[in-house]
Amino acid sequence: MMKALSLFYLVSLSSIAASSSTTTASAATGTGMHMAKNTGTLRAIAIRVIDGNGTAPIASVEEIEEGMFEDDVCLKTQIEACSYGKLKIEPFSGITDTGVFVPNGVVEVVVDHQIEEDNSFTVLREAATAAATAMLGELKSSSTFDIFMFCMPPGTLKDGQGWQTFGIQNGKGSFYNDQYCTMTSALFARIGLNMNLAPSNAIKDGEVKLFGDKTGFMGMIDEGGIERMCYNAAKSYQLGWYSDKTDSIDPLLDGAGAVRRFILNGVTDYESGNTDALIVLRLDQSAKKAEYYLGYNRKDGINRDTTQDFDMVNVLRKEDSTTEFGPSNKIASLFPGQKYTIGQFNDDRDVEIRFVGLDNGLQDAIIEVVDVENDDVADPKPCANYTIEIKTDKYPEDTGWYIIKEKDVGVQEIVAVSPVFTEPSTTTKSIVCLPYNTNYQFVIIDRTGDGLQFGSYRGLDPEGNELFFYKLHKPFARKVEPIQVGLDPAPTDSPTQLPSLQPSRIPSQSPTVAPSLSPTRAPVPPPTPFPSAVEGEGCQDKRKRLRWKKKRKMRRCKWIASKRKCDEVYRGKKMYTHCPKACKRCDIISIAKMQMDCLEKEMRRGIQGEKDVYSLSKGL
Repeated sequence: MMKALSLFYLVSLSSIAASSSTTTASAATGTGMHMAKNTGTLRAIAIRVIDGNGTAPIASVEEIEEGMFEDDVCLKTQIEACSYGKLKIEPFSGITDTGVFVPNGVVEVVVDHQIEEDNSFTVLREAATAAATAMLGELKSSSTFDIFMFCMPPGTLKDGQGWQTFGIQNGKGSFYNDQYCTMTSALFARIGLNMNLAPSNAIKDGEVKLFGDKTGFMGMIDEGGIERMCYNAAKSYQLGWYSDKTDSIDPLLDGAGAVRRFILNGVTDYESGNTDALIVLRLDQSAKKAEYYLGYNRKDGINRDTTQDFDMVNVLRKEDSTTEFGPSNKIASLFPGQKYTIGQFNDDRDVEIRFVGLDNGLQDAIIEVVDVENDDVADPKPCANYTIEIKTDKYPEDTGWYIIKEKDVGVQEIVAVSPVFTEPSTTTKSIVCLPYNTNYQFVIIDRTGDGLQFGSYRGLDPEGNELFFYKLHKPFARKVEPIQVGLDPAPTDSPTQLPSLQPSRIPSQSPTVAPSLSPTRAPVPPPTPFPSAVEGEGCQDKRKRLRWKKKRKMRRCKWIASKRKCDEVYRGKKMYTHCPKACKRCDIISIAKMQMDCLEKEMRRGIQGEKDVYSLSKGL
């Protein structure tokens, strides 16, 4: 006789002593016989666990169905997008071997274990597994389910500590603590573990940071609702989803040339990008077990939510062979114009990775893999000294710049690159020597997209004339300024030009512009925004539920933020205006209001100097 979906199985289970990892995102090892596939279709079942006192996950059955299988961006849609249809996850729908009807891939089980009496995760996990097995049949060896996911109630501890997720390496099962059950980043991480993917770590200051690589899933789980992201280059190579656009080389191979050039595309451009581009380049070390992987972390499309080192070339090292279980370590992230040296590659010569240019906007990252010992060094060309001056904001590591040589066709060659900024609110001057008779572009990038808040940048020609200046507090991710370097001056020009330029321009500009800029604008903005950006009036979420327009369901602000709906429109306004705290937009709302108040006061007061007026009006 068929059992109804609402039927609860009560399972009495005595305490079981067991040991487990102390990390918040931990794993157990499976047999490998039931490893989740990384291609084809996986039939999935989710089990919502309720303890004997009625303690349950925050997400209802309906919300779990939506968060895993039905939302516009969820586990099902994103894994299909990242794999370009090579892997699909479908919720199990039908009758199990035990006669239970499951309509949409989610069931509930109730155990008589009470968390308030015993908050051990291990005990509850065993009880939940037993209850689910009684209801659905054997999970691990069943051909009915390819993966199973337990949504656990809050309040349990693992080895006395809080936890987020627990997965089975080379297995089929995963467990999620309360709200993590519908987080795409958490689901991707544990399903990845089922597919034999190890953690994505990062090396910083010589130390390995566990889960420190947040360029893709398998790094630190993001609680802000990160959904549109994929795996890093090492994981992508292991999964084989982009195998027709990967390559493996020995950079020291005789006869291959000292400098080898490649085009890298991000995963979002796998199908639509350059036909000659690679998604992953692997550097093979035959004398060592570790391999290197190069990938371009382009922030766009299916990878638009990546929060770390975006639009940069990432260098990763995996200590085990391609198919074996082993962590990847991010060892470098290259800004355009930067390079990274691998010392004694394959116990031989040094190899250098250079990010030498961009093409097709930000789509094509041009890299060179160089045998340093055999590389020819080009002779320097005659050039003129230009000055780039940057005043950093509170987050200097987010900012960088480079200068490219303009070309009508072909790769934009990078001729200069910024130093690494580490000190906040500090002015740094860089002298760059630009070859004559060429047009260039100065490109400044802010990795978080908020621009130079209370910072600035400017460029000066060899005579000290200002070429460009930017001090507005408007968000930007990328800005471009032109630089034109004229003809190489002949020796006879020097006696006539220099005396006439020096007296006429420098004295006339400095006394008039510089004094008026500093007293009028610089002191006004800095003292006001930061205290109120955190504690500003109006930074409170609406307490009532909001009707979500697509399904006309009532949702709280916490759900709006977790599902990345903050920029959607509700009653003529974006959702974050109703939920500024949950959406983490308090700073945007407060700063925007204060900037307008500040500008209005300045305009009423009157601004001295044409340049101030021009800069202000241009910003508006």
